[in-house]
Amino acid sequence: MEDFVKNQIVYGLKYVPGNLVKSVFRPKSSSETRTLRERGFICGVCHPSENYEQIKQANIGWVRVDIPFPFNKNGALSESYLRFKARAGAYVEKGLRIMAVTPYHYKYTEHGIDLQSLQGKQ
Repeated sequence: MEDFVKNQIVYGLKYVPGNLVKSVFRPKSSSETRTLRERGFICGVCHPSENYEQIKQANIGWVRVDIPFPFNKNGALSESYLRFKARAGAYVEKGLRIMAVTPYHYKYTEHGIDLQSLQGKQ
């Protein structure tokens, strides 16, 4: 294991000089990126921790989180969905915006909802 780690470090070190030179002479952002930022480009992060101050200090205004499937088999709201709602509310209280992604297709199937059927679409 020690040889493996050593070999990985040695292999990576050969790229350091070239990367340092590139970082000095290449622009930090493309012209497209600068233009988008001037227009209000969203700066966000996916699946962040709850370290709100660190997120804001990094000049991140948006967080992307996945919405869990909202219901249990009996039709009641699931605990994971209730935790999601509380977590989303905490981000908003701290001044961060949320981009929430709907549950994945397979989650509907796991709960007996076929999204390809008319009944599932309803």
